[in-house]
Parts: sequence; C-alpha cells; structure tokens
Amino acid sequence: MNGMEFHQQVRIVPCQEEWRKRFRQTKEVIIGILLAQDIECDVRHVGGTAVPGMCSKPIVDMLIMVKAEDLLPAVQTLSEEFLCLGECGRPGRWFFSMGDNEHNAAYIHLTTPDNPVAKDQLAFLQLLQTSPALCEEYASLKTRLAEKYPWDRLGYRTEKGVFIERCLKGELAEKT
Repeated sequence: MNGMEFHQQVRIVPCQEEWRKRFRQTKEVIIGILLAQDIECDVRHVGGTAVPGMCSKPIVDMLIMVKAEDLLPAVQTLSEEFLCLGECGRPGRWFFSMGDNEHNAAYIHLTTPDNPVAKDQLAFLQLLQTSPALCEEYASLKTRLAEKYPWDRLGYRTEKGVFIERCLKGELAEKT
C-alpha cells in the first residue's frame, strides 16, 4: 500500500504503545522547529490514539496551539516540513499530514487556544478520559464506521462527527 492509499483507507486497529512514543518524538520535532523561529507552542496529543486502550486509526492526532500573532508564521514554518492541506473548512485551524504508513503517520492541527476546534478536541478528549462507558461506545462506533466506510474518509468523519457533537452538547451524558 502506498502513502496515498494509506491516508485514504479507514482502518481501526487495537491501541499501540508506539502511538505515545510517536507523539512524544513528533512533539519534540515540532517544538524545535517552531522555537527556532521564536514561536512558542502548546502541543497536545488528542484523538483516539491519546486515550489509553482505545482502538483507533493508526495515525497520531496532535493539536498545536500558538498565539494568534504567531499563527501564520507557524503555518509557513510547518509547511516547510509537513504537507499542509489548508484549513479544510475550519477557519483558523490549519491541517498538516506527515508519514505514509501506520508506523510514522500523524495529523497536525495548528490553531490558537481560543479556536473552536481546539476547544472541542480538548473537551472531547476529557470526556473520553473520564468515561469508560463513552470510550466503549465510541470505540464500537469507530469500528462499525470503518467497516461501513473502508475507503471513504469523509463518510467516516461525518458520522463520527455527529456522535462527537452530541457528546459535546451533553446529549449522550445520560447514557455514560
């Protein structure tokens, strides 16, 4: 499977210890790149790979938060190292991709701390970290959606997004 196919495929795998290691290594690289340009950042591990025991796509999601005045310089700087895919319909959140297989892939979400994407990613992570029942429901959903959409990232993300929105609005709180 080539790199393009890897990023198009939706495949859920059991939790891997290497995800935490990949996050730490990539975090250090990103901090070094940005600090070399005098850009301070807060780097967080988000998404399914950040939840111990959670099955996930084998791609580490990283949230990089910088001051508003540093956002565009950070976009330019990270674009020199990683594939920049733009804002992807989320104003103020820049999306980068790195790697081409399950052993080196990461998605980088660059924004400011007050951006709704950052707030939502951190809030959903906190919900997952504090509710084993929600984790179980989310893992089951991701597995079902990967079977339904093995080559349709948009379909997978859209249905998963509905679930996440409901969680963030507190609609699923009575179940967990």
